[in-house]
Amino acid sequence: MDVMSKRFDFFGFIAGWSIATSAETGPTFQLALALVSCIYFLNDKMKNLGRASATGLGLFASGWIVGSLVVPVILTFILLRTWCLELLTSLVAYVFLFLGCIHRDRTIFLPLWIDCFKRNLLHFYYGRVSEVS
Repeated sequence: MDVMSKRFDFFGFIAGWSIATSAETGPTFQLALALVSCIYFLNDKMKNLGRASATGLGLFASGWIVGSLVVPVILTFILLRTWCLELLTSLVAYVFLFLGCIHRDRTIFLPLWIDCFKRNLLHFYYGRVSEVS
């Protein structure tokens, strides 16, 4: 089994565990476990604990912020009654942590989608500058 599928299974298990226990408690313990695991996986790849910790915390914070912005937009009749805002935000954070752990190149502090957006924005800007001159 390759590394990507093992990590996918792990984060899938954490997400399923969060969903299964959402009516009883919040996903605080599962989030902490996912964050520590992400830092462990990143340290295994980067061989630098400080950088892996900063990257993991950055991925977690950005996933939580994006989840906090995106989740309230979801229509409530689509979701189950036991799925609260905290659970859905944690699921978004799990996706960010998973994507940060499987990134093949050196994982950067910003999430992959922000880096992609930045590249497209710069390409658009420099493309416009070259057309004018």
